[in-house]
Amino acid sequence: MLGRGVVVHSGPGGRGASHVFIFPLYAVLVWYACFRWRRHFLGVASLLAGLGGLLALAWLDVRIARWLTNEFPMPGFLLLLAGEGMIVLLIGTYLVAMPRERVRVPCRGCGYELDGLEAANPRCPECGLAHGAARPARGACRRCGLDASPNATGAPVCARCEAADVAAGPALGG
Repeated sequence: MLGRGVVVHSGPGGRGASHVFIFPLYAVLVWYACFRWRRHFLGVASLLAGLGGLLALAWLDVRIARWLTNEFPMPGFLLLLAGEGMIVLLIGTYLVAMPRERVRVPCRGCGYELDGLEAANPRCPECGLAHGAARPARGACRRCGLDASPNATGAPVCARCEAADVAAGPALGG
């Protein structure tokens, strides 16, 4: 018999339902690590660590049940962990085995793959950058000799000289 003031929660919104998010969150964290380090040792290690965590939780459940009741625990939680382990294993293995695609000829502006386009140094179809595959050649500034990048006309100009050209206007900028 329940005493006065005792509230029994059952069903959705009850106290037990608030911890249900832990299992999907655990799986998503393991899968993120598998995807982040796919095709690397850390990806496989994170998958094995995730499965090891589930096995440790199952072992702990059995130990606590035997310690408290001297019997094998009810199989409900162990079945839940087995199902979680199979889902984590299957999706994690798929994620770890995914290839790490690297862009061979990236655009300097946006990183779009330019390999396979007809021109040797094409205009990027994604951002419109002309000669998107070419790396600008660095050289000595045409005025002071410091290391400089090419400006809009293609001539190497350091930032200090370019600022002086802008300040002086079209009279000296030529």
